[in-house]
Order: sequence, then structure tokens, then C-alpha cells
Amino acid sequence: MSLALFKPFNRNQEFLLPPSLQELIPNDDLVYVVAQTTELLHLQPLYDRYDTLGQNAYHPGMLLSVLFYAYARGTFSSRKIARQLKENVLHVPYRNADPGLPYHQRFPQR
Repeated sequence: MSLALFKPFNRNQEFLLPPSLQELIPNDDLVYVVAQTTELLHLQPLYDRYDTLGQNAYHPGMLLSVLFYAYARGTFSSRKIARQLKENVLHVPYRNADPGLPYHQRFPQR
């Protein structure tokens, strides 16, 4: 019989409040550099390619940020990028809109 004492833990414990991004991602992480850089880009030529009819499109700046961040981290497969958006906490800033795999595959062609 073991005499070791362990701190109690509960795998199903919920947060009282959701953690903020600043608590989850280090201040010097590449995700912030990519976001700031993308905001500086002139995206009007991309905006002009979108039609005003139909359902609202995903913001080109968000899609570029996803691609830039994934490419900078060595992920080039659209399937892996889509999985990273769901699984990796460093993709949290881009998670509010996951366009899904087909859109990730077509966007770089625009």
C-alpha cells in the first residue's frame, strides 16, 4: 500500500470563468505578430473579389492570418490547418470562425 499523498483533481471540473487569451498564450508568441502584421496589409484587392450577394463571407484578414500562422509553424496541409483550428490553443484567436476544410483549400487560390 502506498503512503504517498496526492492533491485531489477532477478531470470534469469546469472553469468558473473562461480563461482569457492572454492567460493561455504567451505575450511573445508568433500568433500576435501574425495578427498585427495582417492588420497592416492593404486588403482592398481581396475585398473587391467578394460578391455582395449570398451569405456573409469569412473575413479575408482572418483567413490570411490563419494561413500565415500555419505556414510559419510549418503546417501546409489544409486538413492539418483545419485540425489545428480545433485542437491547438494557439489558434484560439482564429477559432471564432472556422470556415472548414473546403474553404481552407480554395482560399490560397484567390
